[in-house]
Amino acid sequence: MSGLLAATLITKNEEAVLDACLASVRGVVDEIVVVDTGSTDSTVEIAERHGARVAHHPWAGDFAAARNAALDLTDCDWILYIDADERLAAIDRADVETLLRAAQETAFRILLKPDSRSTPYREYRLWRHDPRIRFEGVIHEKVVPAIHRVADEDGRAIGIADLLLVHVGYEGDQTRKHRRNLPLLRQQLEVEPDNLFNLHHLARVLDGRTS
Repeated sequence: MSGLLAATLITKNEEAVLDACLASVRGVVDEIVVVDTGSTDSTVEIAERHGARVAHHPWAGDFAAARNAALDLTDCDWILYIDADERLAAIDRADVETLLRAAQETAFRILLKPDSRSTPYREYRLWRHDPRIRFEGVIHEKVVPAIHRVADEDGRAIGIADLLLVHVGYEGDQTRKHRRNLPLLRQQLEVEPDNLFNLHHLARVLDGRTS
């Protein structure tokens, strides 16, 4: 399916949050791509109800691989990278079209509100669909280096846009995520032993498992 903008996300047992996420992007994006990594709840049914293109990608302990599988499934010109526990704040489709159809930029940094207590900050969540722009890293997967490489190669800028994503996923019990993330963090730290963000996350996970 060719179009202007696709929302891509990966899922596993996200029935509690997915419906609100997909409802927030319907009418704004041309396509929703969901790569499911082994849900045993109603996640897939919810995605299908919203008209998403759903693919099944067995979980192999690699977030980048799953996210890149989602990127490979769309022919849209632009990608909106969103997680199941995020919502796109209300915005007119016409404003999105005005932004993207005239854009010379490789990507846009948009606003993310990480939790109910925090001030929004900007993240790289909207970029041209380009096979050179792919994620790397088994956890805390990165796309920013690829975006900057492509921007430099093509002589394009990185822009700012006032789309807003609201994240709700830090609320409630994090035990399941801690169990999943611990081996991945240890694996990624073997590759990036000085990555302070991953070290901090490892400390939080270990603290969460013992508290």
